[in-house]
Amino acid sequence: MKGKMKRGLAIAGISALLTFAPMITSNATGDDFTKHTVALGDSLWKISVQYDTSVQEIIDANAIEDTNNILVGQELKIPIAVLDKDNIYVVTSGDTLWKIADAYKLSIQDIIELNQLDANQYLYIDQKINIPTQENQVPLEEISNQEQKIHVVEAGESIWKISVKYDVSIQDILDVNQLVESSIIYVGQELIIPEQLPVEENLPVEESQPYITYEEYLVQKGDNIWEISIMHGIPMTELMKANNLTDQSVLNIGQKLTIPVHNVPVMSTLGPAYGEYLDWWTQAQYVFPIGAKAKVTDIQTGKSFNVIRSYGAFHADCEPLTEEDTATMYEIWGYKWSWVARAAIIEYDGRKIAVSVTNMPHSIQQITDNNFDGHFDIHFLNSTRHKDNLISEDHQEQIKKAAGVGN
Repeated sequence: MKGKMKRGLAIAGISALLTFAPMITSNATGDDFTKHTVALGDSLWKISVQYDTSVQEIIDANAIEDTNNILVGQELKIPIAVLDKDNIYVVTSGDTLWKIADAYKLSIQDIIELNQLDANQYLYIDQKINIPTQENQVPLEEISNQEQKIHVVEAGESIWKISVKYDVSIQDILDVNQLVESSIIYVGQELIIPEQLPVEENLPVEESQPYITYEEYLVQKGDNIWEISIMHGIPMTELMKANNLTDQSVLNIGQKLTIPVHNVPVMSTLGPAYGEYLDWWTQAQYVFPIGAKAKVTDIQTGKSFNVIRSYGAFHADCEPLTEEDTATMYEIWGYKWSWVARAAIIEYDGRKIAVSVTNMPHSIQQITDNNFDGHFDIHFLNSTRHKDNLISEDHQEQIKKAAGVGN
């Protein structure tokens, strides 16, 4: 390690992670509220889930100003949700407000207003959505099997080629077949092709969901595939796939290339202390592209350091920008280099994203004057390890903590 760093005494904060059964007194504050006494390990999000209400409703009912500072023993008024148990939909993997609204032949706004949701709010599995009473409701499973085509994959096909053939977006095909961009399709595989609703060209069906548009780029003198992909913030493999290129392809000056543009709307969070819960494959790698410089803040200590994303296809391979940033990293992990994952928030281009970070230096590097030999790893929702392309459960737990969706 360049400029060997001194060891010191790390002062670690005590985190209340033990959970005890909360005290509940039904209707203690009136007909529209119940009372909850905060227990060790509680958060506003956990309390909202317990009572099937929203974090914002609890904040409003109690005039809470500091959402990160609720105290053990504090009494909170909890709004009682009035739900028709015969008209509740339980969210499953892949659901969006648009899909649910379409299934029941309702407008998204109807569901948003009844459930007091934000249009950009992240839906979580097992969340209960109250469905407005309406005649001729159609179960979601029934709708899912309607208006679909089946495509049998042929030799040489890619998801991009199939999306062009049926005039649907790549993301729609990925979503309905529960795939990600890195998924490998094989000859003979059956893919569901969703019918597109009539929408304006280049616009997503639901603005709160990621969507892809395309633009044209004319090759300039000195260009190569890698530099063009970095310039546009997309993986080189994606650029090659969109243009039927290989890493051996020769580019010609004036050649027209199709550039996928990933539009990733800002997702709502559970409060200013939390980050967006963004999927690596369809969202985060485009929001935080190679070459981007960002600030990373450790959740437990509140200490921050600056980084650059230098590499990384399965997760973000990053480097501290300066010696001071390296020193802060070293301090956060107790004055040692470690593979222990820690919850953090990364801030880039006005956005805050939930991540998990280790500070162990390894492999290649670009910066040579930051007192750090190699790069370190930053993981996002569903990102994987380089060695086996598998998801690390340790990292995913820390990411949930940073997003406020963990236990």
